[in-house]
Amino acid sequence: REESSVSIDIFNLTGEKVASLGLKKYSPGAHTVDFNAEHLSSGMYIYRITATGAKETFSAQKKMMLMR
Repeated sequence: REESSVSIDIFNLTGEKVASLGLKKYSPGAHTVDFNAEHLSSGMYIYRITATGAKETFSAQKKMMLMR
């Protein structure tokens, strides 16, 4: 395992990017990220996490439900 640059992007169900949590470097292990969703309405969203290290890139997409 190695330090990676991680970005998290949030999309609505039509594929429009509605938020980006930027690009930060993280060491291996578990981390938490604060996300201010005040400007978004309740509903389903897709988030994509991309981690780029020196040797490999990891990317995953998951659904999330935002409830107010």
